[in-house]
Amino acid sequence: MKKFYLSAAAIAASLALPGLPAMAQTNEITIGISITTTGPAAALGIPERNSLDFVPKEIGGVPLKVIVLDDGG
Repeated sequence: MKKFYLSAAAIAASLALPGLPAMAQTNEITIGISITTTGPAAALGIPERNSLDFVPKEIGGVPLKVIVLDDGG
């Protein structure tokens, strides 16, 4: 009988453990981008920054956060 319970516990653990990585997901996806929006090359960087309006606000139901850095180039 003890062997039966040990086997049942091992089977239950093996079925439960594969789900743990899915629970470790974050609540937000963060993406960083470096764009030149000031300086001599700003004419190229401003349209790039404006194109971020077309980036989806969420991916697979997870909110997307975009961080923009002006590299001043």
